[in-house]
Amino acid sequence: MSNTTTTASVNIDEQTPNVLSDADVQTILNNYSSKQTSVSGYTPAFNDTVRTVIYVVCFILGLLGGVATVVSVMNDAPTWMTIAAAGLGWTAPQIANAFGVAYNPLKLAA
Repeated sequence: MSNTTTTASVNIDEQTPNVLSDADVQTILNNYSSKQTSVSGYTPAFNDTVRTVIYVVCFILGLLGGVATVVSVMNDAPTWMTIAAAGLGWTAPQIANAFGVAYNPLKLAA
């Protein structure tokens, strides 16, 4: 199996914009799509209900963490409490992201 690389020379002129022709674009798309594997029938690891519960819980925890951070800063709370509250406010959305949560109530209603 030999690896061949095709290069095209492009005339770069200060007066003319560097634009690919339709044939060049089609060639690039054909070469790119031939190397891609297709993914069909994707099924999330967690069903809609589990993802919705995770989303809502993490949303509430994120809000509580954000509010607790502001309150702890305003009331001169210990530094560890401010850091813990900020960590909660940051970590909760990351947990939801790790579960692949994409909340769409219209999708659940269908």
